[in-house]
Amino acid sequence: MPRTFKQYYRKFLVSIGQFDEAAFRLAIDKIYPNDTFLVSYPKSGNTWLRFILANLIHSSEKINFRNIDQFIPDVYSATDWVNKIATPRFIKVHHPWFDIFPKSIYIVRDYRDVFVSYYHYHKKLGAFSGSIEDFTTAIDTLHPFGSWDEHIHKALIMQEEQPQNILLLKYENLYQNSEIELKRIIQFLNIKPTLSEKEIIQRCSFATLQELENKHGSQFKDLSQTNFFREGKPGSWKTELPPELAKMLTTLYAEPLARLGYEND
Repeated sequence: MPRTFKQYYRKFLVSIGQFDEAAFRLAIDKIYPNDTFLVSYPKSGNTWLRFILANLIHSSEKINFRNIDQFIPDVYSATDWVNKIATPRFIKVHHPWFDIFPKSIYIVRDYRDVFVSYYHYHKKLGAFSGSIEDFTTAIDTLHPFGSWDEHIHKALIMQEEQPQNILLLKYENLYQNSEIELKRIIQFLNIKPTLSEKEIIQRCSFATLQELENKHGSQFKDLSQTNFFREGKPGSWKTELPPELAKMLTTLYAEPLARLGYEND
C-alpha cells in the first residue's frame, strides 16, 4: 500500500494511465528497457552477486558495503540511487515480478542452506529469538516475497517462456565453478570486462568481502556487530540442521529441490 503523498498521487496517475504501473509497484520513477534486475529469494546469494557485477562493470572503483548501492542499488533501501544512476542499470530485488523486469538474473540456492542462513541472519539482528525449529513457522512471515517454492516456480516458468530474458544461476555453481558462471554472466549481459575472471573472483571471495566489511563496516555490522557474510559453503545444512528438521524440509520441498538438481537425502 502507498505510504507517502507521492505514492498516493502516483497511484492515481496509474489509474488514469499517466504513470507506469510497473515502476509504481517498485516505488521507483521509471523502468527502462535496458534495466537488468538481480532477483532472488532472501539469503540466496544476491548480495554476493551484486559485488560480482559491480566489480565486473565498475572495475576501476573500490567497491565496499558502504558504496555498493551507488553501483548496484537495492530497490527497497536505496530508491534514490535507483532513480539517480545512469542506464543501463542493475538493480537488486527480491520480488519475483518477472513480468515487469526487462531482463533478470535469478540466483537460486538450496533451500536448506537458505533456511540456515536466514535463521542466523535474523538471530544476529535480534529479529528472531526462537529455536531453529521454531523458525519453520516464522520464515515466510518475515518478508513479503512469498515462499521459496513459489519463488522458484515463477523463475522456472520465466525460463521456459522467455529464456532470452532471464539467466538462472545456482549459488552452488557460482561458488564451486566461479569462472564458468562468470563467463555465463558476461555472455548474458554482453559486456566486456577489463578484469579477468580470476581477478573478479579474488575481489569477491568471501574472505576479501569480510576484510572489506571489517575495514569499512556495513549497515548490517552496525546493527549486529558481526559480519554479513559467514562461510557461505554449500551444504552446510547437513551439519547445522537437526536431523529431523533436515528430513522435514527435504520432504516438504522435495519436488522443487529435485527440479533444480539438489540431492534429496
